[in-house]
Amino acid sequence: MIERYVETQRQRVDGFLSDYLEQRRERATEKLFDAIEYALASGKRLRPILLLASAEAFHLNAEKMLSTAAAIECFHIYSLIHDDLPAMDNSDFRHGRLSTHKKFDEATAILAGDTLIPLGFELLAQETAKHFLAKHTLTLIQTVAHVLGSHGLTGGQLIDLDFLQNSDHTSDDLALMYRRKTGALIELSVSAPAILLGQARKLERLSRFGRALGLAYQLIDDMLDAAEEAHKPTLLRAWGLEKTRTRAQELTDEAIEAIQPLHSERLEELARYLLRRTY
Repeated sequence: MIERYVETQRQRVDGFLSDYLEQRRERATEKLFDAIEYALASGKRLRPILLLASAEAFHLNAEKMLSTAAAIECFHIYSLIHDDLPAMDNSDFRHGRLSTHKKFDEATAILAGDTLIPLGFELLAQETAKHFLAKHTLTLIQTVAHVLGSHGLTGGQLIDLDFLQNSDHTSDDLALMYRRKTGALIELSVSAPAILLGQARKLERLSRFGRALGLAYQLIDDMLDAAEEAHKPTLLRAWGLEKTRTRAQELTDEAIEAIQPLHSERLEELARYLLRRTY
């Protein structure tokens, strides 16, 4: 069952992250690592699970990919910590728990997010690099830097903030924000194994899968969080429930079609699993 696979992989990533962070604890920064661990505990581990599933299509040993999966989760959790801050989305809760800045304080939350970025790059440069050619690891690091910047996470966050202050935006504008703020890191997650192996043809198919899946994932989030985020501009508000649901199904189908030549039943299962999720 796909649910069992998701839980097993989540536990593997959790174990790796816990061990890695414990090695870096010190008395002077104890509070900082408490905040990081608190924030990490709220993660669903979708992105590292997608990465590990993608690695299976290349018959890669999961142990070789755990550091990369953990790095991706560090980058994702950093984005959530900062996304919740008063200057950003100003959210007091994340996944049913107090946001990191409410549980600790704003300064600690900012520093926790800031710390997760170099931790992620450290994992890639020190751990992932042990298992793959240096030139391919460098390509992945460059791709991550691009995804975290103005063409990805930070750019998507800025567009999102502009939407809250300016009602003059189109569905295409919203889709661009979704691709950068949510979709870019999902696309990177499924593409990472192909990048590390220098598999350009398979990379193109996985990128198409990730782009379609990333947008479908955000549309489902819109429907699940409709009551909580009624004040925010979303494609759900622009399109209505029926079109949003239909488009999420179409995008899932597009994602699955893109990877048919790869024969990755696991990624196909995950795409269908995410479409029917209720949280």
